Amino acid sequence: MKPKPISKPLKTVKRSKPAVRANTVREPEYPYDADDGESVAAFWAKGALRMPGVRGPQKSPLKTAVTVRYSAEVLDYFKATGAGWQTRMNSVLLEFVKTRRQG
Repeated sequence: MKPKPISKPLKTVKRSKPAVRANTVREPEYPYDADDGESVAAFWAKGALRMPGVRGPQKSPLKTAVTVRYSAEVLDYFKATGAGWQTRMNSVLLEFVKTRRQG
């Protein structure tokens, strides 16, 4: 007995001919006219090659990674506030630093 196929066979899509663009109006949301080689080259010349896994330039200053030990009571309190507890903890510490610098 022949085994039943696991997946459905692929359907081929029949592509239609591209529409003539002689009398079309330029749409503002499109970055360039695909039929104009100069505008395509100018658009892609603005880009930069970035390898997968490599981050782009930072928009804000980087934070410094450190290992810190806090009391269980402090951690339990902040973790109980839900997702984003580390950001809230950072905000509390920043406020503390600001008050100490002023006085």
